[in-house]
Amino acid sequence: MIMPNVILDNPPRDVRIDRDDKIKYKSLKDRFDLDNDKAIFLIALNVGFFYDLKLKLKTHPEHMWQLSTFTEEDIRKMILITFYEKKDVDKIFDGKEVIRTSEEYANGGIKKLYKIFIEEGNQKDDTLIVEEIVDQISEKIKNYMEL
Repeated sequence: MIMPNVILDNPPRDVRIDRDDKIKYKSLKDRFDLDNDKAIFLIALNVGFFYDLKLKLKTHPEHMWQLSTFTEEDIRKMILITFYEKKDVDKIFDGKEVIRTSEEYANGGIKKLYKIFIEEGNQKDDTLIVEEIVDQISEKIKNYMEL
């Protein structure tokens, strides 16, 4: 594991979520029988980014994980998402900017995941839900490649 400050300039110590979403993370972690809810954050980050669901955190966010617990690969994905959004090389290693961008995409993504798997998901098998999401992503990628 590499320390985030080796990759990022002036990173925050913690990664945060909206305090009200803590139960969403726990519910999804339990639904998928995961060891920790940090995996849910990373999935929510990707879903939020893919569906362009970026939402600012509320005024009193919950500090959930120390940034040092994320892998080098996790940090690099956060950097790529920030670069894609900002299109500014000067911003991609700004630790505060990278983490804020990641928190905001995860904030939007967790709401979508919770709605799909918890609020609506009781009517469908989880495998079918995942297949529908993959189909949507595949279609979006296909349309993007045709441009």
